[in-house]
Amino acid sequence: MIIASQSNKDVCYFYNGHTIYDDYGGIAFGSTEGSNIAKALGSARASILVNHGLITVGATVDEAAYLFTLLEKSCQIQLMVEATRLPKRIIPDRDAAAIARIAGDPESLYVEFQPQYQLEESLDASFKR
Repeated sequence: MIIASQSNKDVCYFYNGHTIYDDYGGIAFGSTEGSNIAKALGSARASILVNHGLITVGATVDEAAYLFTLLEKSCQIQLMVEATRLPKRIIPDRDAAAIARIAGDPESLYVEFQPQYQLEESLDASFKR
């Protein structure tokens, strides 16, 4: 399963760049779970941890944070699309790959996160301490 089946532009940021980790067994009691997740993630920037949640990585915290919000939104969109039971209009692989390449670079993702960062900072800057 690919997230949101390339049904919107935002999910294309993850084109060929996410994994599904389905070996999660619940609470991690040792360091092996983290190693297993890292191995499953490989060179991808995101993974869906089945029965647990989402994980994203990036060259900067801002990039990883923006990818996380984008992945969470994409999963929500996937659920809404699936609920309609209408035929899906899938973005072609060629276009999805171009979107991932052009809009998914670390610098662009860093910049994309700045409005959210500034909002959080204006609401409560205590996280900076």
